Order: sequence, then C-alpha cells, then structure tokens
Amino acid sequence: MTLLTKHGNAFDTASLLIALLRASNIPARYVYGTIEIPIDKVMNWVGGFSNPTSAVNFIASGGIPGVALTSGGTINALRMEHIWVEAWIDYIPSRGARHKTGQGDTWIPLDASFKQYTYKTGIDFYSSLPFIGEQFLNQYIADFQDVLPYHFYSQQMFSWLDANMPNATSEDIIGADGIDLTKIIFEQNFSFLLGTLPYRTVVSGGKYSQIPDALRHKVTIGGISPDEFAGGELNISISLPELYGKRLTLSYVPATANDEALIAQYGGNILNVPPYLLNVKPLIKIEGVDSALGDSVGMGSVQRLTLKFQDPIFGMEVVENTVTAGAYSAITIQSQKTPVEIVTQRMKMLRDNSKNIDPVTLDDLLGELLHSIGLSYFHHLTFEDDLYAKTFRMVYTKGSSEAITTLDISVTYLFGIPNSVAQGCFMIDVDRNITIPASLAGDIDRIREFMVISGMTSSAWEHRIFEVFFDTPSVSAVKLLKIANQQSIPVYTIDATNISQLLPTIQVSVEIKMEIQNAISVGKKVIIPHRQSQYYEWSGLGYIVLDPATGAGAYRISGGLEGGGTARILTKPPITLNKNSLEYQRLKEALQNIILKNAESLLNTPRAKIGDCSRFTQYIAGQAGYSLLRTAAEQHKYFGDNNMLFNTPQANDFFYFREPVPGGEIYHTGIVLDVSGSNITIIHSVTRDENDNPVDKVATSSFNMDTSNYWKSRIAGFGRLIE
Repeated sequence: MTLLTKHGNAFDTASLLIALLRASNIPARYVYGTIEIPIDKVMNWVGGFSNPTSAVNFIASGGIPGVALTSGGTINALRMEHIWVEAWIDYIPSRGARHKTGQGDTWIPLDASFKQYTYKTGIDFYSSLPFIGEQFLNQYIADFQDVLPYHFYSQQMFSWLDANMPNATSEDIIGADGIDLTKIIFEQNFSFLLGTLPYRTVVSGGKYSQIPDALRHKVTIGGISPDEFAGGELNISISLPELYGKRLTLSYVPATANDEALIAQYGGNILNVPPYLLNVKPLIKIEGVDSALGDSVGMGSVQRLTLKFQDPIFGMEVVENTVTAGAYSAITIQSQKTPVEIVTQRMKMLRDNSKNIDPVTLDDLLGELLHSIGLSYFHHLTFEDDLYAKTFRMVYTKGSSEAITTLDISVTYLFGIPNSVAQGCFMIDVDRNITIPASLAGDIDRIREFMVISGMTSSAWEHRIFEVFFDTPSVSAVKLLKIANQQSIPVYTIDATNISQLLPTIQVSVEIKMEIQNAISVGKKVIIPHRQSQYYEWSGLGYIVLDPATGAGAYRISGGLEGGGTARILTKPPITLNKNSLEYQRLKEALQNIILKNAESLLNTPRAKIGDCSRFTQYIAGQAGYSLLRTAAEQHKYFGDNNMLFNTPQANDFFYFREPVPGGEIYHTGIVLDVSGSNITIIHSVTRDENDNPVDKVATSSFNMDTSNYWKSRIAGFGRLIE
C-alpha cells in the first residue's frame, strides 16, 4: 500500500524497502535503535518548521519516543527511537556498485524515510483573513448556503484575494504552480552505497526479520450483547498494517440450518422473516473471508461492538458502538492520510463486482459499497485538511481512525420484543478521527483554529458523503444546526456564564442535558438548537461539544452518534441486504452521480491544490473508480478510441476543447454539470476565463453552444464513461 500511495511512516517505508530488496533476492532486515539528528535537519525533515520545540513536540505527539538535547538553553539536536533497514550487499570492493546476487559480504544500513526538502510557502491566510475558528463556525451555521465548510473557507480566501491581490497566481496563493511542488526532495545521487546513515547512531538495538509484535499497532474487535442471555460474543485481533485499505465487515448469518431454512421459506430475504422466529450470528469478514463468528442472537436485538486500539507507546483506547442484529456494516480503519489512489482501487473493485453478480457475494457488493463510502469519507478529510494546513502554515498527521458505515434495519417492537424488521437508512458513525496538527512557528492559536475547521469538515462530510453516493438528503451535526437556523429555531452557545438560564429552556432529552452539564463543568461549550428539527423523514437535532482551549469537538446527532446518515430510506438503493435485488443500472447511475457531486464539492479549490484541468478530471474520475490518462489530449483520444466520444452533451460528461485553428490541439477539459437545450454549465480547473480575467481555481462557466462563438469554435466532443 505504501508503494501505491507513496505515503507512510518510518515502519511503512522500511517495510516497503525490505520487500523490494527481498524481491531482488537481497537479504534485508529491520533495525530498531536510537539516533541523534541535528535540530535543523529535524525541523526540515518533519515539515519545514521554524520553531524547534514545535518540531520536537510534533514528533512526540506521533508516539515516537525522544528527548531534545540542549546547549545553553537552546535545542541543538533530537535523540529519538527510529527504525531503519540493513541489506546484505556485495560491498567489497565496489561498495555495492556491482552487487552480485548471493555474494553478499556486509550488512549495509539504509534509511528511505529520512529526507531533506526544499519548501515553498504561499499566503498566510490564517493571519490575512484573519481566521477565528468559533466565529467561522457561527457564521457557517447562520449562512443559508448549502455548502461545505471547505467551500465557505474558500469563498473567504478568494474574497480576500479579490480585494487585496486580484491578480494573484497559484505561486502567490500556495507557493508553487501545484501543491506537490511546494515540498521537493533534496536529491543526492551517488554511484555507490555510502555504507553509513545520514545521522548519528547512538544505539543499534534489535535486528529483526519482521517487525516485533510489541512494536505493532493493533485493533481488537469484540461484541457482547447487553442482554446476558442473548450471547453474541466474538473476538478478533489484527495489526493495523494488515488492515490498511482492506474491507472489514460485520454482518449477520443464520445461526443454524433451521434458521437458514426459515429464511428460504420467506423467499430468501432475511427481512421478510418475523424477527422473533429467527436467530442469527455476528460474522466478521476481512476481504470477504470469514474471520470471526459470534454466538447466536435474536434478529433485531441490540448489541455492543467494542474496538480496542493498542498503541505501543500510548497504550489502549476503547471505542464502543451499538449495532442491530441483522444490519450490515463496514468498519473502515485508516492509520494515516487517505490518498485518492486507495479510493480509486476500491471503487473499481465495486464496479467490477457489480457487472456480473452471479459469482460474487453480498459482501463483495454491499460490503464493498459501505467500505468505499468509509474510504471516500476519510479521503475527503485528507484533501480538505491539506488545504487548511497549507494556508495556515501548519502540518498534521493522522492517528489510527475508524468509521462504521451501516445499512441499518428498522425494528418495530411489541411488548419489548422485535416484531418486524425492514431496511433502514444508511448511517456513518465516526467515533475515532485522530488528527495531530502542529504549527510550523509554534503558534498554539493556529492549532486551535485548525482543529475547529477540521472538526467542522469531518462533521459535514458525514452527511455529504451520502449525498455524493446516493443523491439523497442526509444529516450531520453541522447540517442540522444550519437546518435549525433556517427553520428559525434559535441556536445557543451554552457555557458557564449562561447555563443556568438556558439549560432549563431547551427542549432536549434528560440525557443530553446531563451531557451538557458535564461538558460545561470541565470548561467546554455546547452549541445546540432550542429543539429538534424535522428534515424529510429524520427528526432530531445536531449539537457540538467544543473545547475552546484546543478547538477539538464532538459533533453529535440524536441517538449518540458522532456521525450522520440519510434523512430518508432509499426506496431504490443501488445495493440492498438482498443480493438478488441488485440492479446494475442503479449502481451505474450512483457511480455517475459520484462524478457530478464530487466535482461540485471542489468548487473554489485553488488550481494549485487540485492541479490543471486534466488533473482535475483525472482526480474526479478516480473517485468513481475510473483511471483516466494524464493530459486532456490523451483523455480525448481514449474516449474516441473506445467509442465513448459524443457530439451532444449530457450531465456527467467530460468535455474537451481544442485550439480554434485547423488541426488545433486538445488543450482543455472539465465536466458537464447541466444541459438545458443548447445551454450548458461546466465545471473546470481554469487559469483565466473567456474574457482573460484571472480565475486560478475550480469554477463553473455557462454558455450557449449555438450562440457563443468563443465556446462553439472550441468544442471537440464529450467523453462519456459508459460500459
């Protein structure tokens, strides 16, 4: 996975290097020890810090043991634990320049994780706007636009640019023509192996053929029904690297052969069976393979799912969720940032599985869909947090995070016993989203404000992710706060100064009132509406428990979820709990909707962040599982060669423009948002508009294909992803 994504920590990089060496028949091993690095090298290595204390604290916050070495009260070096590689190389006499397989004579140390970089910085929007997290949050809630916090922030960025730097370029905004060009590895090329590491080795500790179990990050998944008579125990422990990007699902299967026969009597659909007649067992699968089976429970009963995250340094943290027996869930666990390549890979797998459902299982369809939703959720957080960090002059890393995406079941009860079940809403519950930020200059205020906008973003994507996948109204904490404001329901910020006046007046449950009291008692604030809202079929409220000192917050909706879900039950979801009900046409429509909605989600993104026009289309197609070529000309040729290039546009098409001269080159591309007769609206990453005004962002343009000479002379066709 590190090779695919080009992301990873020192352990990941060492593992990739060892795998490559062993694939080349070169013996290799891990070395874990203590190293000492000059502080200027440390600050450069971990992000381009200007404050040594901030750099040291950033490393420590990631769980890496270390100590700052000082002289005269100034930090001059960092002594830290680290992992690197040794390879058995034919070193003498060529110093590895002419390695002969099987003729190694020396263990040579190698470290692919330690690098030095050249950094380029753009505008400090944190200072320029200026950005104040709580003020931004309140403005966002009060604003009637149906936009993400990311859009709201981008609007403020470009409003400031229009007023202060109307001719600003990508280089001005970000620091380079593309965000990937703002951090360039300082390369040193040698014709031989140096035989030494680029820092001082204090202690060369254990040497291992594989990473020791004591140094591994793990998760243990278990579930016990709250009803002691219902059973339901299951348990499995896995290292996080084994799980990275893999599909992990929790589903329910007939408990006995008699239960299986009962389902068959009701047409093979588990939801048709009266739940009081049926027993099921919880089943954990990894990539479709049965991995842990629990005890028998009654269909429709409520269980507690426990995830225990084990960190070699920080110890164990326990996360608990409630699940309903009969629902289908994917547990998406990400231990670092989530690049688009992982999303592309899994979405392609979903599309391929859906083309011919006979040989595949429900887990390959519904499980893959739920897993892809979870991965896409985490990827959007990565994409948007990257922009915040860059424009705040910050860096961040991700700790082990987890989201459970569920196709729930709706249960009706008679005298406390499940009486009937039906397919419910899609939900996502994000109990663990670990973001570790640091200010390059050591400014703790920036960290606080970053955590506010990052938390808002994570909440907003808890509803937006379902709008992207299913084009259906959905809810999250921040969405419900905006809805309350739009419905003229007062939204309060409760703290120690007003709790005695406001708490008795709000119309919420006793449990939420107790939660508010507990939060205020430890110095937090609670942003909550006066009463619940009705939004389509969903009735409830969203609220935020905010720590004003750190900016961290819990973004909750009724029912205790730190997540969101669809506001109505999909009458025709692309995939249901009954595999045989799948209609590939519905899934194909959902995948096309992903193209449109994800494109809209990038409005006002600086061109330097997303890239030029063809990088934009390549990125959007990738989120739906399609791999487009790099340039507009290559993409245009691909569509033409595969009979997928048309003269008449439809929404979701990829448009292509050529230079308005005979034989003109294909030079621009984007996505068609809407078509009404001859009128067309497109979205594209553009430098300047048709009037040569600077744009330099993802923007929309509208024109008439018959009357607009500028656009009419350039249209070269519309690519359509059809199969």
